[in-house]
Amino acid sequence: FKKMKKIVALIIMIGIMSLSCKKDDSQKITTYTIEEGNHESDVFPKSVSKKISFKIKFDSTAIYTLDPIDQYDINKLFGFNACNSHHHTNSARFGWRWLNGNLELHSYSYENKQRTMAFLQTVKINEWNIYTLEDTGFSYIYTINNTSWIVSKSSCKTVVRYMLFPYFGGTSQAPHTIKIYFQQQ
Repeated sequence: FKKMKKIVALIIMIGIMSLSCKKDDSQKITTYTIEEGNHESDVFPKSVSKKISFKIKFDSTAIYTLDPIDQYDINKLFGFNACNSHHHTNSARFGWRWLNGNLELHSYSYENKQRTMAFLQTVKINEWNIYTLEDTGFSYIYTINNTSWIVSKSSCKTVVRYMLFPYFGGTSQAPHTIKIYFQQQ
């Protein structure tokens, strides 16, 4: 009986130790790769809540040169649809582009098929930043690290919300392979 107690105690200790050493899946880094000549990476639809947050890093593959007009196009980082509609009808996303030696971040949203974009800030290559996007019902809140911007929107009920993943373009396709690193927050 004493031997059995020791074995049970040992099993419990091993269980507790394994729980404390368990890998936290939220620390897993996902690399989204947009191959040269494509617009998007291979991803599967995923439902999300009204608030999503990622730690994201761009590497030097985010530096690119296109013709002068397309250089101003905004690529998409991540976001979600709204109002139970297609993302070109109602949605919010972070956008990015390489312009004049800077990696710019933008808000990028659709409301009733009308697109609006606004510059938010620049970030550095190879630097992790925390991006959060929230739908409050009457606005989208874009946050990079501890700075937030509010984009007003009409109220609508969203029952089904799906994640929008990295997408290169406007009109041009990726001029070379681009990698963006995500870590769930």
